[in-house]
Amino acid sequence: MNEKSVNGCRPIQICSIEENTVLKNWYLANGLLYTEIKKFEYLSFTSGYLERREGL
Repeated sequence: MNEKSVNGCRPIQICSIEENTVLKNWYLANGLLYTEIKKFEYLSFTSGYLERREGL
């Protein structure tokens, strides 16, 4: 059991296309926070990883 489960939180984790600023701003306005941003050589876009913990 991980720390989030022990504390009664349910994490919501998503990945988005970083260049989509409209969607990125919507995620941020709705409580998601960045955990990581990655650029893969084989993709033409940057991946943004976001998370929101429910129950806090």
